[in-house]
Amino acid sequence: GRVGGAKMATTAPPDNAMAALREKHKWHADFVKFLLHAGAYKKVSATGRTKLRDHGEMIAAAGATLSECRRCLTEMDAGADKDEGEASAFRREVVEALAGTSDVVADLPRRWDDLQRPSGTDPDMDMDMDMDSMMLTLSCVCRGLGEAFRYRANESTNLYDIPHHDPTLCGKGTIPWTSSTEVLAVLHQQLEKIQLFGDSVLSSSSNYEQDKLALKRLVEDASVSLLAGYHDHFRCDPQNEEIARLYDEAKRLAIPLLRTSYVNEDGDDIQALEMSLKHSCFEGIVQICHDHRRSWKFCGPFSPVPPDETYDIRLMLSGTSPESPYVHLHGSTDYRTGLPFCDFVLNWYADRGSNTEVLELGKECSEALTRFLRNDNRLGDLAWIHDLRIGAHERAADTLVNLTSSIFRGKDAGAPMDLWENEQVMSLAKLSNKLARSKNPDSALVARNSTIIENSLNLVEAQRILQEDDLDGDGSEAILPPDELIVLAVNKINSSRDVENIKKYGLCGLAIAHATSSEDAIAMIHGAATIWEACIRSDIHTWNSLARENSMAVTGISEEDLSQRVRGTAFVGVNGEFATSSGGSMQGVGFLSNVHVRRRVLESLGSNEDLGKLLVHSAEMVGDESCSFKG
Repeated sequence: GRVGGAKMATTAPPDNAMAALREKHKWHADFVKFLLHAGAYKKVSATGRTKLRDHGEMIAAAGATLSECRRCLTEMDAGADKDEGEASAFRREVVEALAGTSDVVADLPRRWDDLQRPSGTDPDMDMDMDMDSMMLTLSCVCRGLGEAFRYRANESTNLYDIPHHDPTLCGKGTIPWTSSTEVLAVLHQQLEKIQLFGDSVLSSSSNYEQDKLALKRLVEDASVSLLAGYHDHFRCDPQNEEIARLYDEAKRLAIPLLRTSYVNEDGDDIQALEMSLKHSCFEGIVQICHDHRRSWKFCGPFSPVPPDETYDIRLMLSGTSPESPYVHLHGSTDYRTGLPFCDFVLNWYADRGSNTEVLELGKECSEALTRFLRNDNRLGDLAWIHDLRIGAHERAADTLVNLTSSIFRGKDAGAPMDLWENEQVMSLAKLSNKLARSKNPDSALVARNSTIIENSLNLVEAQRILQEDDLDGDGSEAILPPDELIVLAVNKINSSRDVENIKKYGLCGLAIAHATSSEDAIAMIHGAATIWEACIRSDIHTWNSLARENSMAVTGISEEDLSQRVRGTAFVGVNGEFATSSGGSMQGVGFLSNVHVRRRVLESLGSNEDLGKLLVHSAEMVGDESCSFKG
């Protein structure tokens, strides 16, 4: 019968409560057997049979709860370091919280909730008593659930004629009582207390090893039960937002607790990893595998340590086949980010700036990495690596070109590449673009990139020539934009007295101007005109003298005489080299071939019409194959 609170013993639950539960279980078992023998049990649905089994489990759990409570209170009585008044009050509150457990076993989850919050407990109770309350509650709950699970395993087939675990019941809305929201709330609250006070419990323990072992078992049991319970709910109603949120909170609470030193004393995190995998806790999986990455990462063919597949996240990323133990991960998404498993892993490493890991792990999930690189700008500059791996040569070339395009156009792109980096990037782009052209020779993108690549490599080579006396030789100098290179070429021309050097700098300048043609025609014309003008001004006295003499002569200077006298000028020398080396590819920057360039040069030199005619005539002579001005 029910034991009144005024008559209740203050040391432990009374023996008659245990006797009443034993009697209840006998009546319950006899009732089920009666239904079987009467032939009525076969008409009971699977849901009804599960409810009958739930009742039997609750009776077993109630008995285990009272028994465990008796044990805990007896141990407390043996403790001599607690205030007797507080201890007595605490024992009385605990026993009162469990009063009537044997009468209505269906109220057991509520009794557990009352047990963790005794109604009359002093809020100022000292830390030791609060820790005792936490340990007693969790111990009673875990012992009760453990007994219920054992009862389910032993009696499901023998007494109730149902499987130990029937996933089909989930679709019918049948949740085991051990996964009820009341039970899960108690487990969650107790684990939260351990998260806050677990270390304090052990640090103040007079029997450290014993208490650590007890706490370890309680955390393991409570974590497994909590996650299994929410998994039952989530499987029944995966679209329920509240259930999904609570399940996620349970994972983020239980998994780190399983990794604490008093639970995971060996530091192997095996149980935490198993729970993370079972419940698709992506955060736990990645963090554990990352922390143990030294045990699974390949250390080279001569390493004495073989990779440990237990923590090898590569196997999990690639485990999409039906027979893989990790296939369920790829059918799940992370609650907070909404990302599937592979995408979550890549984002996790990207968030921590581990770009190398993103690309390396992405080998195991090519589609996810492609998706990530397209949608996330953090690794956009490295997307070409993955594109080359998968044979997307056109996209790889385009990515490489775009890495340096802002620098070649003279725009601010943050920290600019140096000469060596630019040359390496564009050389890779050139190779990739050639492969792309072999697959798609008519591609407009391939054609555009081909022009950009050649121009970019020409700019690098031109800067090397212009700065050959100033460079350190390691290629670490920052690349200059075209407008600055034009200025540098002009300065080199103006400061040189050697025609051969002027020719070299002049051709570099024209190549620089031509490299801007695909982006800015005006800049090309201006750059080319500036170079031609500088070449002319290097011998301006010669040209002015010849212009005066030519205008004063009745028939002008003969072509043979003119040819001899202008042969040594920089302007004619550059024209000669330009005509023979450009092969028509740089006509846009030619003095004769581009009327806009010629007009701007002549305008810059002033209104001397005789000089203009002489320059044009001299350039035409260079272009005539019958004449040979070769310096």
